[in-house]
Amino acid sequence: MEKINNTPIRTSESYRMNHFEIDASIFEKVIPLFNNYKCENVNLKPIKQSLLLKYGLGLKALDQVDKYSNFSYEIDVLKDKTGIIEFCLNKENTSLVDSLYINVKNNLNLIIKYVSDESDNLYHNGVVKVNLEDNAKANITIINNLNKHAINMFSIDNNINENASLNFQIVDFGGNITISNYYANLAGACSSNNLNSIYFGSENQVFDLNYIAECYGMNTTINMDVQGALKDKSKKSFKGTIDFKKGCKKSIGDEKEFCTLLSKESRSKSLPILLSSEEDVIGSHSSAAGKVDEKVLFYMTSRGISKEDAEKLIVHANFNKTIDLINDKNVKEYVLNMINEKI
Repeated sequence: MEKINNTPIRTSESYRMNHFEIDASIFEKVIPLFNNYKCENVNLKPIKQSLLLKYGLGLKALDQVDKYSNFSYEIDVLKDKTGIIEFCLNKENTSLVDSLYINVKNNLNLIIKYVSDESDNLYHNGVVKVNLEDNAKANITIINNLNKHAINMFSIDNNINENASLNFQIVDFGGNITISNYYANLAGACSSNNLNSIYFGSENQVFDLNYIAECYGMNTTINMDVQGALKDKSKKSFKGTIDFKKGCKKSIGDEKEFCTLLSKESRSKSLPILLSSEEDVIGSHSSAAGKVDEKVLFYMTSRGISKEDAEKLIVHANFNKTIDLINDKNVKEYVLNMINEKI
C-alpha cells in the first residue's frame, strides 16, 4: 500500500487522518492514449517541462503525471470569455493522466469538467498548476462527475503574487474513490484566495480532501468554505490547514467545513489545523457534521413537500454559494442536476 495525501504536519495517529492508503500498483499501470475531450474559448499549447508542486498527492502520484501524462498542456483562455475544457472517460479512453499549467497575466475565467459514461475501471490522476502574476484575477472551477466505478485523484497548486486574487471552486460528486490535494501559496502582499468546495457522497463513495494554504505576503487573505452531504454508506475525510508564515503581518485566514449526514451509515471526519509563526494575524476555523434538522423536515413535509424534495432544498441551500460563483449558466444548471440525481 502507498501512503498519499499527507497532512503538512503529523497529527495524532488516533485520528487516522495523516494520509490515505491506496494500492501502489495503480501508479505502475500502463497509461494509454487519451483523445476524448472538447474545448470552448481555450487555446492549448503543449508543455514538456515538469510541473513542480510543493505538496500534491505524493511522489508516486506526481511521478506518474510527470513521466506518463497523456494530456499535457498550457491553457490560455480567450480574452473576456469563459473557457471550458471537458474530459470524458469511456471504454475507449479509460485512463486520463493530465498535466495542466495556467499562467494568469490579467483576468481569467475557466471551468474544467471530468465526466464519464458507465464503463468500469476508469482512472484519473491529474495535476493543475496555476500562477497568478501581480494584479491578476482568476475564477477557476473544477467539476468531478466521474462514475461510481472510477478512481479519481488530482493535485492543485496555486502561486498567488502581489495584489492578485483567486476564486477557486471544486465540485466533487464523482468517483468510487476521490482523493484531492489543494495548495495555495499566498506569496505576494495583499494577495487573496477564496476556496469554495462542495462534495456529495452516495453508495460506497470515499472522499479524502486535503486543503492547504500558506500565507507569506503581508495583508493576505485566505477563506476556505467547504460544504458537503453524505448518504448511504459514503465516507469523507477533510483536512484543512492554514499556515501563517513569518512576515505575513495583518493576514487573515478562515476555514469552515460542514457536512450534512443523510443516513445513519454515512461517516464524516474532519481535521482543521491552524499554524502560525507570526503574531499579528487573525485565524479561525470551524467544522461540524449533523443530520438534517427534524423540526425543519417536519415543517416542510407538513406543508406538502416530500422528504426527498425537502432534503434537496436543504442541500441546494448549503451549496448555492459555490454554485453561484460558476461563470456559466449551462454549467450551473448541470451542477444543479447533479445534485438532484444524487439525492
